[in-house]
Amino acid sequence: MGDYDTAITGLHALLAANPTPDDAKTARFRLGQALLFQGDNTAARQELAGFVQTYPNDALTPAALFMLGRLYYDAEQWDAAADAYGQYVRLGGPLADYAQNRVGNSLNSAKRFADASQAYTAAVQMPQASAPILRAAWHGLGDSREGLGDMAGARAAYTSAFQAATDDEDRAAAVYALYLLDKKLDQDDEARRELERLWTQYPASQAGYQAAQADADEGDAHLLYLKGKVAYERGDFRMTVDALNQAATDDPAHPADTHLFAGEAYRRLGQTGQAVFHYDQLMDTHPGAAEIPVALLGKARALRMSGTLEASLAAMTASWPSIRRTPMPPPSPRWKARDW
Repeated sequence: MGDYDTAITGLHALLAANPTPDDAKTARFRLGQALLFQGDNTAARQELAGFVQTYPNDALTPAALFMLGRLYYDAEQWDAAADAYGQYVRLGGPLADYAQNRVGNSLNSAKRFADASQAYTAAVQMPQASAPILRAAWHGLGDSREGLGDMAGARAAYTSAFQAATDDEDRAAAVYALYLLDKKLDQDDEARRELERLWTQYPASQAGYQAAQADADEGDAHLLYLKGKVAYERGDFRMTVDALNQAATDDPAHPADTHLFAGEAYRRLGQTGQAVFHYDQLMDTHPGAAEIPVALLGKARALRMSGTLEASLAAMTASWPSIRRTPMPPPSPRWKARDW
């Protein structure tokens, strides 16, 4: 990490010593850059804005504008951020696709939805736009069109964001946006289908968990079941048991792994009695289910945790013949402790 205090002091001294025009120009640029890296954002904004005003067409100006756009954006000075990023694009900066999307983001944050829509449209039409920028710009275009009340246009943009996505997190974000749009339009059947798609196809996604935290299930037993599994994937075991208990109560024909995931979640919460109850419920309500060996193993672990070693060994012995042939519930990515 650089010694920015020393650099700033030296640059101020150079500028005070009547340097050549080229040295003065370079020193002002480096001073703005050093102030930014030091974290003095107010002084950095002032210095870089002065540089851009004094040298509007210099080779260093695009870089100064890019830093200035970031500073204005972080300070939530949306109009100034949009102007700085827009100038950067017009000067042909190498990150023009990123900057054009930032123009849209800035205008959208300023609630200038018509201008934002135009900026995002320009971003998705840029031939050099990378896949992540395309996905982000299509999503932003959906948001701006929604802000304008153009719901059909918003749906088309979110659908394009899904198609442009290159990973499951981005696909899930687009599906969640479509779900929220359907909810806003009171299109409950369509919203349910999108939520089911989100939780079935992208259960480990941040968007899926965000929907779970927002209680999007609305008391639907099947959605509660999916919500519980999403929460398990994210390591939210309290949400898991709350959702799966309700799903099992509301739907007597619930899937066998409802109790398996509930048992696993209770065991990870240290509530071994509740865990054993759910493992036993699985075996009582779904005799012959493929999940039974895994439930027996979970029961053995829960009993061992509670100090009931003899019962634990009996459960382990019962599970052993077929446990290797039965897939375990996926471990939570946030569960790091040893089971044994």
